Amino acid sequence: MFGFTAQHLADDIVANFKQHDITDEEVLPEVVAESYTQDSLKTTDAVLSAARYVLARDVAMHPEVRRVVREVYFKHCEISTAPTARGKREIDAFHIYAVCHNTNVFCRVINYVSGY
Repeated sequence: MFGFTAQHLADDIVANFKQHDITDEEVLPEVVAESYTQDSLKTTDAVLSAARYVLARDVAMHPEVRRVVREVYFKHCEISTAPTARGKREIDAFHIYAVCHNTNVFCRVINYVSGY
């Protein structure tokens, strides 16, 4: 994304509204990508794909983005369990998985235990 960094995206996510505008470039991405072609990136599509990968990696590794995604995940996720046929036979009241036997286990419990 021209004119928009992982930090800009993190700022927007943390603030929960758009703080940074994307600056529109006058040159098309394909035209810019032509100047970056080389032996390992022979086509403009390969250059643009590599650029998307680098940006995606930067966003995924940004600590503020990771924190917000983790908070949203733990707030809204739900994990449900159901025993298999073998589990129905083997899991009794004293089994280590007896708590999960035929119940729903919510991330809020995991959230409480892990301190999130």
